[in-house]
Amino acid sequence: MPKEQRPPYEQIPDFYARIDVWMSEGQLGTERVERLVNTKPACAYASLREQWAQHNKPLEERWLYHGTRRESMVSIFASGFDLKRLGSTTGNRGCYGAGIYLTPLPALACSYSRIGVFPPPSATAVLLCKVLLGRTVILSAEEASRGKHMGMELLPGYDSHLSPGDVEVVCFDSAQVLPVAILHLTLAR
Repeated sequence: MPKEQRPPYEQIPDFYARIDVWMSEGQLGTERVERLVNTKPACAYASLREQWAQHNKPLEERWLYHGTRRESMVSIFASGFDLKRLGSTTGNRGCYGAGIYLTPLPALACSYSRIGVFPPPSATAVLLCKVLLGRTVILSAEEASRGKHMGMELLPGYDSHLSPGDVEVVCFDSAQVLPVAILHLTLAR
């Protein structure tokens, strides 16, 4: 679906609208940024980008957030995302497919750093990642709510799945996602 046909913001599920309000009210702040560099994920990302360029795939990159438990962040920085561990934090394989979930909304990522806690505790952390999208497809929120996309594989001909409004991005190749920093965030109550 072309960008201009994406659903207007009002049609995005209420959960996302609440997070947006929470952010706009200045309730989430950055305590510190911990930049870590690891050559293994960086080399994998650069190699995939080069492959895609050779095959004339779209090279759109975005800065997105990934929420997970702090102890998982160490492993992700050491060796990149491990697709075999999908669902180990959330307990499911994903509403928009079995992949790595990212978002442009830090507050949404925070909600995944402490599963079942919304809003998250007063201090939390999220990963800031550089993401290579490739060919994307927008999946239906209505179908997702009925479980149609739950745990599904990547749709043929695409590299990433998007939720309506691009609120959630799902990547299916760990080389698409380069974690570059841990953002330590505070939540004003």
